[in-house]
Amino acid sequence: MNVLSIRLGEEELRQIKVLAKEGHVDQSQAARELIREGWEFHLLCRYRDGNLSLGSLSRELKMSLSSTIDFLGKLGIPAPLEYEDYLQGLDLLKII
Repeated sequence: MNVLSIRLGEEELRQIKVLAKEGHVDQSQAARELIREGWEFHLLCRYRDGNLSLGSLSRELKMSLSSTIDFLGKLGIPAPLEYEDYLQGLDLLKII
């Protein structure tokens, strides 16, 4: 694992301490989780704004396409599927 040294303000440090306490983890783990969640939020904003495709979002999140669609749904972001896509998926299942 790599080491990165950064300077934090009092508020940023307080937030990490709160997250660590709530999650019953050390401050390093809380900071890593916060960075990961911030990255996910950044990617979701890029996807929402049309600057990232569903496939690229899926790759960046290291999720399958179906898991990414489920993830979007949990966040209230509508699935980017049309009714025709659904029917096409049913047809593919019939072949298998």
